[in-house]
Amino acid sequence: MQVLCRLGLSAIAGGCVLFLGKSLGAAVGVNAATLAVSALLGMPGVAGMFVLSFLL
Repeated sequence: MQVLCRLGLSAIAGGCVLFLGKSLGAAVGVNAATLAVSALLGMPGVAGMFVLSFLL
């Protein structure tokens, strides 16, 4: 149960950061795949997605 709560909170926080980044012009969409990455990897995963979006 604790793991599910942690994944849910990470997904919510990551979704907020992704939405903020998208509103500032980043090319990262907010969808199920990006939310799953943010839930599993946390903020380093979100940062990695932003870095990859700028490099690719």
